[in-house]
Amino acid sequence: MEPDRVQWGRALNGIDESDESVVRLTLKPGPSKSGDVVLQLAKPTDGSNEIQMVTYDTNSNMNGNNRDLT
Repeated sequence: MEPDRVQWGRALNGIDESDESVVRLTLKPGPSKSGDVVLQLAKPTDGSNEIQMVTYDTNSNMNGNNRDLT
């Protein structure tokens, strides 16, 4: 993992890699109605219009995972 690039996989099934940018936003003054406190947004730098949003609760547990948003 590098600041703008991630690589994953293993030799048996192949190695994947992609450029990316990630932003984490802390909601203030407190949790939303759904209990979300932190939003993490990731957008590939391959020119697509899709993003991923992951939300976390007050205990840093994943509260939601929304993929391929446009």
